[in-house]
Amino acid sequence: RERRAGSGRRTRAVAGGVLGRWEAPAPRPRLLPPSRPAPSSAWPPDVFRAPLRRPRRRRRRRCRRGMLCSVGECDSLRAATRIESEAPMLPPGAAGRSTSRRGTERRQTTPQQASIARFLTKDDVLGWLLMSPEDEAKWVLARMAFARSEVVRSTREECALEEKEVIDWLLSAKQDCFERVQRTLAAQRLAAMEVMEEAIEANLSEEQLAARKGITAALDGLAPPVAPPPAAIPADEQVKISVDEDTDMDFVTGPSSKSIVSLASLAYFCTEGEKHCDIDVMRVGYLATASKVKYQTAPGSAKPGKTYVHTTGYLEFQPGEAVAHFQVPLFDDDEWNTTLEFYVELISEGIANCQLDMYLTSAKVSIIDNDAFPTNKYKKQILAQDFKSIPGPGLLLEYFKMNICNPVVRRGTIKMLLVDMYANVYFTLKLFMNVYLVDYVLSPERSDDELWVVHSKESSLLMLLFATIAPFILLYILDQKKFSWKVAGTSRNTLQKSLLRKFLNYEESSRQQIDKGDLVMAMTRDAFKVVHDGYMNFLALLQEVGKIFLVLGYQFAVPYVFGRPMRFANILVPFFAFPLLLVSFLALRVRVTTQNFLDMNESQDDFVEYVERTVSNYRLIADYNARSAYVDTFEKVIKKFNGAFTSTSRVLGVNNYFPRWVTVCIVSLYIVVSGQQTIAGNMTLGIFLADVQVYTQVGEAWGIIYKVLLEMQTCFPAMERIVRLENLPTDVPQRRKLMAHNRSSTAKLRQEMEQNGGEPNIDDMPISLNNLQLKPNEGCAGGAGLNNSGALHIKQGQVVALVGNRGHGKATLLKVISGVILPRTDVEDPGFFMPSHLRVLHISLEPMFFKGTLMDNLTFGVTKKTADGNDQRVRNICRRLHLSEETLKLLNSDREEDWGEVFSQTDRSIINLARALVANPEVVCIHKPTQCFDNQMSDVIMGLLQAFVKNRGLEENPETISFRRPRTCIFTSSKAASLAFSDTVVHVSRHHGIRLLSKEDVTPDMLS
Repeated sequence: RERRAGSGRRTRAVAGGVLGRWEAPAPRPRLLPPSRPAPSSAWPPDVFRAPLRRPRRRRRRRCRRGMLCSVGECDSLRAATRIESEAPMLPPGAAGRSTSRRGTERRQTTPQQASIARFLTKDDVLGWLLMSPEDEAKWVLARMAFARSEVVRSTREECALEEKEVIDWLLSAKQDCFERVQRTLAAQRLAAMEVMEEAIEANLSEEQLAARKGITAALDGLAPPVAPPPAAIPADEQVKISVDEDTDMDFVTGPSSKSIVSLASLAYFCTEGEKHCDIDVMRVGYLATASKVKYQTAPGSAKPGKTYVHTTGYLEFQPGEAVAHFQVPLFDDDEWNTTLEFYVELISEGIANCQLDMYLTSAKVSIIDNDAFPTNKYKKQILAQDFKSIPGPGLLLEYFKMNICNPVVRRGTIKMLLVDMYANVYFTLKLFMNVYLVDYVLSPERSDDELWVVHSKESSLLMLLFATIAPFILLYILDQKKFSWKVAGTSRNTLQKSLLRKFLNYEESSRQQIDKGDLVMAMTRDAFKVVHDGYMNFLALLQEVGKIFLVLGYQFAVPYVFGRPMRFANILVPFFAFPLLLVSFLALRVRVTTQNFLDMNESQDDFVEYVERTVSNYRLIADYNARSAYVDTFEKVIKKFNGAFTSTSRVLGVNNYFPRWVTVCIVSLYIVVSGQQTIAGNMTLGIFLADVQVYTQVGEAWGIIYKVLLEMQTCFPAMERIVRLENLPTDVPQRRKLMAHNRSSTAKLRQEMEQNGGEPNIDDMPISLNNLQLKPNEGCAGGAGLNNSGALHIKQGQVVALVGNRGHGKATLLKVISGVILPRTDVEDPGFFMPSHLRVLHISLEPMFFKGTLMDNLTFGVTKKTADGNDQRVRNICRRLHLSEETLKLLNSDREEDWGEVFSQTDRSIINLARALVANPEVVCIHKPTQCFDNQMSDVIMGLLQAFVKNRGLEENPETISFRRPRTCIFTSSKAASLAFSDTVVHVSRHHGIRLLSKEDVTPDMLS
């Protein structure tokens, strides 16, 4: 090395140093020594931002210690190893003040530091340095850069700063920022450096020693205020670490002097009727001080003041306390609702001695409604699916009761009823005005003195004109206002939203009972029919009934107002003949009408389902050249639907014409009878014409009532379908029990850790399965035949491969871990435990996309208020997955497509994996991630999954690694090469159950 360095050039090697070995750069301008910045100042100044010349890249190889280092550093490592092995181990009581060859007084070591002489890597110190606050870390780097430039300028030789100074500063200034393990490592490092320095200084020349003294003197003015030395670690609390040669010490991280506070779970559940919901908050890291954090509730589908009480306040942790609780009061509501949700949040306002977790600062609280839809009147029959014993009108009436409880619907309904009443009053007043117009104003037999209000016929005409037009203008304005009162829209929205929310929460057996067409038709046709043909028609029915009663009042009032005799025949005929005839006909036609509507709805469902199946299976139809066969079958489906539609239309036509026939017959009979009385002078012309109009309007009113009743009958099948879908079982109660089990198990494990004398580290809690309990026939291969016995404990921060023969339950086990399939919750121990604070993501084998931009699809699972969805991070992950530049350009495009039809199978699978890595969950469960790829691409994917676990996320800020939880990847393996990237292999078998297996014991049939 000296021959390569040239004449007079020597090399100073410090084993494993923070600075390592540096090439002497070209002469640089002299830099002034940096002064320590104030906490609020920007640091470092521009003068210290000039980059240093990087050392020449050297060939790397394994040295005696198994480290990957430069060729020139191997001698240093061997020398350090020799010094370390030859250095005598200091006994625990031999701590004292040591002196170098020059007599310089050394730092006094503690018994724990002197008892160990262990050599560490420079990555250890760099890892600690990266964990320090930004301004202090920059101060150290600037100090080291200044020292290096001074040595290079004065000696023109390659050398490094003394590491002990950096170690001393880190230990004295940052004693509260490291875990016990890091302080123990620092003590080991310091004890080794005491011995190493004396050996190194023994090889220095006088000139180098003089330069060394000058640097030390210059740096004395830069030293930060010295804090008390770190407290000695009791022997029973010392952490013994064994570092493998492949261990990345950047991951030996720990909490800072501020603890990390988060919610204890991603989701909380409570049942309607409970007085409050308990929310538990946990903190990890430094628990020696008291902490305070603010919490608050945020509305979701559940609204404050009706379902829960808006709650906010501060939660205080006492010293040593790891878990605290607060409560959210709930209201007891007998009205039906879907599973309503609100949110609890931790916010940084007023936070003290802690910092918020990156993800678990917001959680969803689900309130389980135990009422039946629409009301509890027929709850027993509805839950038993016995709809034949439920009267259709009664069920529809219960829906009306439920709907009117909605505040928006109730306010709008009251306004609409008032407007309808105003319209009826206006119609009745017009009847009086028509009689007055004909018998008084237009009659030549009446003088002006006999007129009522204005004693002038011309003025009376203008008065009647104004009295007719002005109320009509107001009626028109009010009728237009009806559309803004949101009665129909809110009613439809309630049904459609609740149907979708129910579907998303169905348990697996409920989801298997329905077809896609059932849900689509229920949300489009049936919801519209129940609202418009049911509820809105009911309001129209009330309007017509009100009109009939006002007309009845008119018939009683006319004789007294105009001085005519009472004629009871004119009153009884329209008010009793019409309903008697119409109700009789309706009773005779109800069965025929209902059956025709059932047939039409069934044929329409078949029509929609066939179209959907054709669109979904187009590729299969085209590949097997079955287009003609599908079109022929579709013609039969269309013919059946058209026939049912025609038959129903014919029945409705007959039904609608019957009240018109009755009206024409009764009005014609009245004209003949009353016309003779008018000719004889026993009835005035005005009253005769008004009665004709009354008979016509009453006939039309009864016709509308009859039509409304017919349309309400057609609502019964739609109402039955909606009631059935709204009351199918959901998995929310099971998830509540499972989450309660996980939370209680998490708390129990935390207590066990505390009782064992250690700090409760939630990252050490495993994912456990112990004789897993599943429902019969649960799982894709039939849960009844699966063997779920055996105990399995998956440590966080591992890559786990599931292997086993086809149909033996690998996919089922993966779905259980990811929460797709729930274990039995009706037993004391379901045999499954997932730490409640972990975010779990399930990635299906078949890639799925929604219509939107490509960036929206890739960031679909990103947690809000995090930087995981950063455009550059998404782009970098896609590049690491070898997506083409053409595809990457689409990330900036606003183009919305169904990307499942645009990309190839391999690109779809890559994007599917990229979306999971962008979401950045703590646990990701993937079905056969390498199935669609060749060996080379499979290695790339598995390498990224391994890096995802090792780095606690991909493309993340390395400075925040101590605040991120371990990542775990569990996948079903389809290739033997993928097992090389796994840390643990789990075998799933019908014969042996669930067990750990070595990689060498995996057979080809286990990778099917």
